[in-house]
Amino acid sequence: MQDSITREIILPADPQTVWDKSFGSLEVVVSWLLATWMQTTIKGSFEVGSVVTFESGNVVAQAQIVEIDAPHKLVWKGQTGGAYMLTDFPESEMTTATFTLEPHPEGTKITVVESGFSNIPEPRYSDAFKGNEQGWDIVLPEMASAYQS
Repeated sequence: MQDSITREIILPADPQTVWDKSFGSLEVVVSWLLATWMQTTIKGSFEVGSVVTFESGNVVAQAQIVEIDAPHKLVWKGQTGGAYMLTDFPESEMTTATFTLEPHPEGTKITVVESGFSNIPEPRYSDAFKGNEQGWDIVLPEMASAYQS
């Protein structure tokens, strides 16, 4: 049973520009993270400890912001494996997504590590891990598309 998923992507801009364009507010995060959701409504604030609720039609999900260190790191936690509220499962079953931005010769390297999967019981573990592996492979190119000229 694997505990984490790691992905990296290089974007052709300096860390501050990447932060502002992709991480600096809830609205810009949603623009790539939930790009496949139609008409997403966001409730909550972009500050440490805030619980953020995302709604799109009948789909509702929540996350809690754990750390903001602009323009270097963003961390949130939430239930995974589907669209869930924070209280749908025990807190011990949440995963934590950490986005680290580092200068790179070609711009900015973003490393995403989502961890905590080993605390999720079957059968939800398998669905959550597989779904999120595929999900990061979809949303990171969506983020990168904003930097194509």
